[in-house]
Amino acid sequence: MVKTGRIVMDNLEAAKVIKEGIEDADGPLTWKQLRASASLHPLYQKAMQEAKLSDIAQALGVVHNVAVGAYQTQALSRLIIDTLTPAKGIKTRVPVGKRGRAFRIAERTGPRVGASAVDFEDIEHDIEYGYDDGWSQTYLEDVTWDVLKRNVADGAGLIAELELEDVIALYEGITIGDAAGGALMGLNDGASFVFADVIKAWKILRTVKYLPTDMIIAIPEAESLLAEDDYQIAIDKTGFDWIPPGAAMSHIGRVMSLNLNIWATDKLDDAHKIIVSRPHAALLCERRPLMTLPWEEPQERLYGFALSQRIGLGVVQPLAVGLDS
Repeated sequence: MVKTGRIVMDNLEAAKVIKEGIEDADGPLTWKQLRASASLHPLYQKAMQEAKLSDIAQALGVVHNVAVGAYQTQALSRLIIDTLTPAKGIKTRVPVGKRGRAFRIAERTGPRVGASAVDFEDIEHDIEYGYDDGWSQTYLEDVTWDVLKRNVADGAGLIAELELEDVIALYEGITIGDAAGGALMGLNDGASFVFADVIKAWKILRTVKYLPTDMIIAIPEAESLLAEDDYQIAIDKTGFDWIPPGAAMSHIGRVMSLNLNIWATDKLDDAHKIIVSRPHAALLCERRPLMTLPWEEPQERLYGFALSQRIGLGVVQPLAVGLDS
């Protein structure tokens, strides 16, 4: 089943996340300074007044909650790549190599054999996303908090969209000779992408001992696939969780017999296809979760909010990815 949506925090929990993020950054800004700044900030004053909050920390939390809720709903990249929260540092070191081999105790005659990881992939935490928006003091005096929430949510959604672009680019950047089958998958034998191509791609990953979990295709490929009777018969049409209208990636079905989710997105060039075994293919390391902070230029009478996020992306096992174009 496809799972989307947000993890709900109360406002003080959200404020605690901001506080911990500031402390983790070891920068010049302190929680005390942030609270003092927000208490004089028209955006956060507006949030506190109209949401009927009793403390400026709750106002910081409610803005953060709006951003995180919108981001989590639209962070569809997290549905096609595994994620982890790394320890502090500039990179995460992941062992890379062939999978280990289990054995029957009574039949073991040779030396111990575990995962034959002889190399490591260093996933640098070097991707940072940002979004800033601000308004005049006059505008903030006249507009409602409900209107401002839309702006905060929109910024968070745009960050989620950038993340999806980078995850897709990570997969497409794999050297073809290293991917499953050592070559392009050779789909679209006919003029159109059809259900037989889905099965062919699934088989290519199964041949190299990886179970496919997700296939991502371009919009024209989705158009021809959805028009095919064999595909409509094969997919599960019930139990899909809601994905917001206008999202950067659409869930167009789960092939029940293959346990394979099919996604369509305009982030892929026409005719491009990707199939992955998500638990093995790659990792997204979330070094800094989405953060919200106030910013201001008092001399210009401008006040707004800033969003930021820091992640790392890396391929762990290219054989767990099939590519076609």
